[in-house]
Amino acid sequence: TFTALPSTIMRLGAEPVLVEATKSWIMDLDDLEKKIAAFPDAKVLLLSHMRGKVADMDRVVEICEKNGITLVEDCAHSCGVTWRGKQLGYHAKVTAYSTQSDKVINSGEGGFVTTDDDEIAAKMIYLSGCYERRYGKHAVRPPDDLCEVAMAEMPNLSCRMNEVTAAVMRPLIANLPQRVEAYNRRYDSVVKVLREEAGDIIVVPTQDERVGTVGDHLNFYLTGVTDEQNALFRQTCVAMGVPVSWFQSQVNARWHVNWRKYGSPTFDLPNTDEVLRFAYDLKMPPYFDDEDFPAFAKVIAYASQVAAGNVE
Repeated sequence: TFTALPSTIMRLGAEPVLVEATKSWIMDLDDLEKKIAAFPDAKVLLLSHMRGKVADMDRVVEICEKNGITLVEDCAHSCGVTWRGKQLGYHAKVTAYSTQSDKVINSGEGGFVTTDDDEIAAKMIYLSGCYERRYGKHAVRPPDDLCEVAMAEMPNLSCRMNEVTAAVMRPLIANLPQRVEAYNRRYDSVVKVLREEAGDIIVVPTQDERVGTVGDHLNFYLTGVTDEQNALFRQTCVAMGVPVSWFQSQVNARWHVNWRKYGSPTFDLPNTDEVLRFAYDLKMPPYFDDEDFPAFAKVIAYASQVAAGNVE
């Protein structure tokens, strides 16, 4: 996941407990159960669907309910991603979405929160910057009596979305289904090239059939290579104009080891580290032309063959 998650937990005075990831780039739910047993005071599962990769949500809910854990979903990378045909995020008590510039809904900066809990909704209205009885200006809001309570009790953080940001988001929400189709068409063309030209070296994780995906980022890892070959792969990609991002870079904000520099607790995550050791991330820019995507896929495939010593 991303550095913002442990940062937020620590800012609230809570302690983050890190859970292993699988080769499919989702939370390891067996390890989740072990961590809950090891930390019996745990109260919240903050589940990040990194790059729209989704764990078995039916089992996630079962684990949370069995252990009295409140589920919060981080859907920063999941606008347009579905579980069983419905927009991801509906399992949680609270879900957060991002509309930052790298996201499918791009308003430059910003985001929004969803919840079915009226009390939480009232508190969020006042946390965001509402004051006095201006809750009446919200077209969709919880009952007035809950807003009255929140008005008296909640601090004002003045972090509400401005009108320009909202105006940028609205058309991108409206045409999201059409854009998801375009993202996925381009993503499929890239994966096809990688599997045809370097399928014995490059592994592109697949998702649960219950997930409706959005191919806005390409994630893959190399198999059967050494650290030296891995470095050669990166060098070749960059030299040919495809800046793949290595997850174990010393500056990558998504590698848990780098979080330790600002005080995040240290956890031994050998399975996660082994996946990230050869793992890469690449944005699929929406402003590129369709023919650009197979072209950079061929560069990645070629670089992997160079790294493996199959071509000079």
